[in-house]
Amino acid sequence: MTTHQRRWPGDNPNGEKAPVTGMPHGAVLGSCAGVEGYNCNYKNNPDADLPHYDGSNFLDGLCTGMKWQCVEYARRYWIIKKGIVLPSLSWAAHIWTKIEHVSRRDDYAIVPLEKLPNFGTEMPRVGDFLVYQSTPNQWVGHVAVVVDVLQRDSRWFVRVAEQNVENNKLWPGEYADELELQTASLDGKTTYGITHRDTDLVLDGWVRARLDQAQLRAPWTRPEPRLAISGIYDHDSAVALQRFVGSYPDGSHGGMTNTDIRNVLRQYGRQEEAPKSTENDELIACLRTFLVRHRVLLAPFVSPPTLGCPATGRCVCRTIRRETLEDTDESVCPTTQALQAFLNSLHHPHDLRSAMSQLGA
Repeated sequence: MTTHQRRWPGDNPNGEKAPVTGMPHGAVLGSCAGVEGYNCNYKNNPDADLPHYDGSNFLDGLCTGMKWQCVEYARRYWIIKKGIVLPSLSWAAHIWTKIEHVSRRDDYAIVPLEKLPNFGTEMPRVGDFLVYQSTPNQWVGHVAVVVDVLQRDSRWFVRVAEQNVENNKLWPGEYADELELQTASLDGKTTYGITHRDTDLVLDGWVRARLDQAQLRAPWTRPEPRLAISGIYDHDSAVALQRFVGSYPDGSHGGMTNTDIRNVLRQYGRQEEAPKSTENDELIACLRTFLVRHRVLLAPFVSPPTLGCPATGRCVCRTIRRETLEDTDESVCPTTQALQAFLNSLHHPHDLRSAMSQLGA
């Protein structure tokens, strides 16, 4: 299993589409407990070449991820079976290395994650994630969901549901794969470990959501401002926006950041604030409508009834449009000002409901 850094896994390194092979992207490969697994074969995805194709999947307004990658299945499984939401992340391996908690769907309570190492003394349980580390040929890692733990002929096995490992192959039952759970004895205790037959898949361990330790979030309080309301979309503003929408916060604001903004607006915005396509001009219009509706959070910046943009400076509007910003002037963009004021008041979308309630909006 090898991952290549390209727009769609299945494109050639030079960006050309590979010949169409295998079952169609999105074909149902199997189902476990009502959670279907789909084929992630990008070599047979005719929709990917459509001008407004959006690779994100949604479940009841929640973005579950990119169709039909491994993290998408894992996130969707926890939403359906546990009522908890895995945050946005770049790699499956980051579930082990960077994610410490998830959120309960109904009230955004913090649910801590327990990380149990491979070949440790704790047996995996149904609902745990198996999280594989980043390796040279599988740099994003992988995640699968434990859906059964069984003993047969004095040996233990784990059955998993997953996407984007065995594409173009129907599941043998209500699971995608069966892996042996190796046991050994260490200091009088039994250890449990999994060695995947694919040498590119090296397991860090299993991740368990501790719903029994869920804690309600503290009520929103307005934080200290961290951005100047300059109307200039600088590196700090880009990082703040990326943190808010769940992108990797490097200040680059590429196409994936646009996708994450679009997904947050769909999840937390009203119908008129939710983009219906991948058109960047529509995304800007929806973002402006969203910011104006939350003008109470923009203080001390006073938002005009509508937000515009001179389109000559370094602003979030031109950045979303993916324009070249080599020749810019010092003009101030009201949309960028409103965004900076909003990000000063709110660091995470989960705080939006609490903030608006406290401000009487």
